[in-house]
Amino acid sequence: MTGADVTPFVGPVRHAAPPLEALVENGTVESLCCESDAVVVRLGAGHDWRTTGASVRSTLREALTDPQHWEADSADQWSDDARLEAAAREVIAGPAGDYVRSHGGQVWLESARGGRVEIGFAGTCSHCPAAGFTLQHRIAAAIRERHPGEIQVVAAQLEASRRQRWLTLRRR
Repeated sequence: MTGADVTPFVGPVRHAAPPLEALVENGTVESLCCESDAVVVRLGAGHDWRTTGASVRSTLREALTDPQHWEADSADQWSDDARLEAAAREVIAGPAGDYVRSHGGQVWLESARGGRVEIGFAGTCSHCPAAGFTLQHRIAAAIRERHPGEIQVVAAQLEASRRQRWLTLRRR
């Protein structure tokens, strides 16, 4: 993993560790941005991944071993709520969300504010007895991996007009 679990922030990078910073200064790398699970590297003009990719990747790998030299571009630094929302959206779009969808469920992010994430469920998840387990052990655990700290992950309460009504027919 890279990003928030290695660097102390999520968002645009003002300064990176020395070996990578040298590539920024000489124009090989145009910009760096830390995401919750990646560092996005944009190459400078006249550079391509075929010829410079291997050296940029090895330099990035070395720079990630020195997180105290990374500095966020404070003018663009993401708020904690924005980082939490990004982490939750990545989880829902990734394997945890795929798991829900593979069982006929639907999952979405209702809100992410103040350390509280509300996740909406529908389809087969709306009446599944394992939905709480999936929420805490798949979705919440994956969000916490991407966004360390105190967060609460709960199922969103749907207003009556949005709840799916189920029809049960019994034979007498």
